[in-house]
Amino acid sequence: MAASTAPSSPAAEGDSYETTRIGELNNLAMTDDPNALATIESEFDNRNPKIQEAAVAAAVQFGSRDAIPALEAACGHLDDPEQKLRVQQAIDFLKLPTAAEAATGTVPADEADGQN
Repeated sequence: MAASTAPSSPAAEGDSYETTRIGELNNLAMTDDPNALATIESEFDNRNPKIQEAAVAAAVQFGSRDAIPALEAACGHLDDPEQKLRVQQAIDFLKLPTAAEAATGTVPADEADGQN
């Protein structure tokens, strides 16, 4: 007896894409490849809130201040207050001094301007 394969529903396909994309973003966050950051940034404005949230988390994990301008731009496009807060928290985190900067007393260039 042959097993019948029911066509997958659009919702199931969407869930599969969502899960796959979130996994891809998590993997990209673990690299130091600048192209990976560009891919992560491309999802900051994703209409799927789970993918958008995963992209923001991936940017934080990636740990580069280079993501801040794209996060700021995305924050300006968001209507949901919780999403805006999550993005702003990511921006604030990425602006924190690194352990090496804290140990040596150095400050990122964009923050040094306002401290004179």
